[in-house]
Amino acid sequence: MIHSFGRADKVDRAALARLVTSISRFLTPEQAVTAAVGVGELGGGVEVLDSRRLGAAWTLDRLWERLGIGAAIRRVATGRRLDGDVVERVVFALVAQRACEPGSKLAATGWVAERVAIDRCPGFTHDAAYAAMDFLLDALGEIAAEVFSSVAHLLNLDLDIVFVDTTSTYWETETIDELADLADDPIDDETTSPTEAAAALARPGRYRTVSDNLRVKEVAVAPGGDGDGDDGARTQRFVICHNPEQADRDSAVRANLVAHLQQLIDGSDSWTGRRRDELVGSLKAKPGLRRYLRRTPSGLLRVDHAAIKRETHLDGKWLLRTSDLTLTPDDLAAAYKQLLAVERGWRDFKGALGLRPVFHHREDRIRGHIQLCWLALLLLRVIENATGDTWRKTRHELDRMHLVTLATNAGQVAQRSATTPGQQTILRALDLPEPPKFFNFTLPDSR
Repeated sequence: MIHSFGRADKVDRAALARLVTSISRFLTPEQAVTAAVGVGELGGGVEVLDSRRLGAAWTLDRLWERLGIGAAIRRVATGRRLDGDVVERVVFALVAQRACEPGSKLAATGWVAERVAIDRCPGFTHDAAYAAMDFLLDALGEIAAEVFSSVAHLLNLDLDIVFVDTTSTYWETETIDELADLADDPIDDETTSPTEAAAALARPGRYRTVSDNLRVKEVAVAPGGDGDGDDGARTQRFVICHNPEQADRDSAVRANLVAHLQQLIDGSDSWTGRRRDELVGSLKAKPGLRRYLRRTPSGLLRVDHAAIKRETHLDGKWLLRTSDLTLTPDDLAAAYKQLLAVERGWRDFKGALGLRPVFHHREDRIRGHIQLCWLALLLLRVIENATGDTWRKTRHELDRMHLVTLATNAGQVAQRSATTPGQQTILRALDLPEPPKFFNFTLPDSR
């Protein structure tokens, strides 16, 4: 015996803790941790078996259920004598992959099996992924109707206008294009001539304030911009929208461009004609600068103040033309902003969600791929509207939350990392609780 600590029921545990801390200073970090968890002759200890991203997928899963998408898929799949829980989990995993780490369906199997923690979905085969896509496309009518009803109710949506926007994508196959017959002949839409637009912008009138950053003015212009259009019978209805904040930004940007252009042409009067031509040629790739540059009859370079004056008149303005006489200018301006959101959705389709290129050979699989992207976009928009931030930033913060599987002499446990202040802010904005701290326990085999 080296030292006696006295009776066990009267031992000073605080003094023992100080003694252990003092002794640990002479140990390596590994030895100190081993001593703290009781490794040694007792055979205990903690070993990290696995670590997976949890936060983004868990958040998407909670919204998936809140919007009723999971319930709709399970109900329809069960009605078709399929395992509704399995089908729904595979579809969700494919949607979550589009939102978090876009890739092929084969890559999705590895992503779920190795890099992300999805509740009740330890993994699946690529055959199961394609079967889930086929089911989603076949049952889309039933699922979409139920999802729309649920989303409209939960988000308190009022549907007055449906915007139809088009875009392009492409697919890559190893055989002759089987989808060529799907392409429609282009149709020219009626467009506003530059003369009509200029005439509308030149019309006098007072703006009416709609909100802090939006004013509107309604004008009527005859076809071609001249005359009264048969006493107003054929006039075109225009709404001029003006954003004072955007006007200030446009003015500041133009001032910076003009200042930079002035620096480029300072001293150019003494240059050779060839050198001036080279500068003008280099600015063809920079239209933001080129439109403010003019050449004098003798070939000298000058800032085009007339062009600046013309553009100043357009700062913060956008022009709408409509044949609908029932919508007020306020409604038209607000509706057009929503159309901008639709166009932004297409950009997210092609960017964040990896809509293209499409590496499927069959038409139904291509359509199924697009439906997965659409469901992912729905979840992203709900998150962005609630948090007021982009999905990219939100995902990066949520992906810091990991699910770590630990093995001890008492069994295995999966425990998530502590939530950061940023993650807590996101969850509060979405009205979601924090994920459970522990997900599952596995006791050691006693045999």
